[in-house]
Amino acid sequence: MSIVTTYNGVVFYTNIYTMQKFFTVSTAANGDQIMPADGVVMVSTAGGSFTDTVVNYLSNTDYDVITITHAADADSGNDMIDYIQNMLIQVAGSKWSESMLDITDGAPTVISNIVIS
Repeated sequence: MSIVTTYNGVVFYTNIYTMQKFFTVSTAANGDQIMPADGVVMVSTAGGSFTDTVVNYLSNTDYDVITITHAADADSGNDMIDYIQNMLIQVAGSKWSESMLDITDGAPTVISNIVIS
């Protein structure tokens, strides 16, 4: 992204670079997965048996959905929601050179799969 400013008729371009951040997860069903941690708009539950946590994020052209399938969350889905939100804060505050954060071990329930659609 570039910011364009003008001073006394002279145009200045300032380039701004941001480091993309990602989560890595070792899933029970499909091995290691990588999911984006940038552009997240909302984390919620899919309801029902509280085995799916939904992460809505803004991609380059549209809103996309990451569905995290996991063991039943005893707290109406809130444990996994809180965990993902806390991990988003942690990865956002990490150094630029730490672009990946493994969220497998600290998860409140076993993560079995991740689907991005």
